[in-house]
Amino acid sequence: APSPVNGLRVLFITLEFRTGSFSGNGVYAQSQARALAKSGHRVYVVCGSPAGRTHEGGAEGDQKNLIVTAVSVPRDTWGRLDAGCGWREFAVGAGEDVALVRAIAAFKPDVVLGVDWSSLPCAKSLSESVERLQLRGEDTGTGSPVIASPEDDQSEVTPEPEKNAHLIAPFVYSNLRVFTRSDSETYRLLEQNAVAAAHGVLALCVDDADFITNNLHPPGLAVMPRVVLPPLREDVRLLATEVRRTENDANRTYLTCVVRLSPEKEPERFVSLVAELNRRGVFAKHAVVPVLCASTDGAYADGIRTGFGEAAEGTEGLVINEFLDAHGLRSLYTKTILNFHPCAKDAYGMTIVEAGAFSAPSIGPRGG
Repeated sequence: APSPVNGLRVLFITLEFRTGSFSGNGVYAQSQARALAKSGHRVYVVCGSPAGRTHEGGAEGDQKNLIVTAVSVPRDTWGRLDAGCGWREFAVGAGEDVALVRAIAAFKPDVVLGVDWSSLPCAKSLSESVERLQLRGEDTGTGSPVIASPEDDQSEVTPEPEKNAHLIAPFVYSNLRVFTRSDSETYRLLEQNAVAAAHGVLALCVDDADFITNNLHPPGLAVMPRVVLPPLREDVRLLATEVRRTENDANRTYLTCVVRLSPEKEPERFVSLVAELNRRGVFAKHAVVPVLCASTDGAYADGIRTGFGEAAEGTEGLVINEFLDAHGLRSLYTKTILNFHPCAKDAYGMTIVEAGAFSAPSIGPRGG
């Protein structure tokens, strides 16, 4: 193992990262990877990228110990993290990428940190390709070894009971969202496999950790989930510190809702709220503007956008369709008088923390 002075070599696997981020998972994954690099660890990120999207490998910004390589996945699977995402193609593509396999072999990770269940098939695919490379006695220099496609062995990408997956390094499973809560039939085996393969399991809250222990742990498994409470990410914290002394609260006119437009976030609550406040004349009387952040694609999201348009008819209501980075969030929250967080249960509530950083209070339904 490396000495603390040299830090760890972390293979960080996440379907969503830099290119085309669309959810809190990608935002938080970036924050984690950069924080690890800033702490002196060497981090190699393997992530997905929608087909046809230009992306650059190599060092991330000015952090020379943070390397990012993107694996192409079908464009029509991008923008989602459920079972319809490109997790199979992500795994297959990583294992077939000769340059990536050689780079990971040379990197010699001390630990694999995987974000959500979709990271394990990719970790297995990469590990098996690296092992094949090493068994042939090949070094990591130039050349083009023939690496068998993971498609030749469907066990690498098909859900089945996990049998102590042999990985290139100990696997730490970062369970940012417990999908089994909303669809046990589809996700239970996928998430059980990730838990079974892990030397360590991370959860965002005590409730998620308890759920994993009671529902996803194989019998006799000794590893118990550890709760790591997510902090305010650094880029937002720095911007919030800059503006705290300069912004005028009189400029705050927005009633905002900033969540992924998916059923578990319950954005229809915000639509109902806007309709009721509009019926009562609140927006006109108090010069308040309802704002829906709606970067999510899909039929459900389209329905929410349509419903919001109808609910906000006659107001100056805004729909923001692009995914907001830290600067976009600063622009939004410094104009926000109240942020509405619609879901009754949320492991993190990233937008609550970020809104608060810019002195925008949040309100939501009574929940857990």
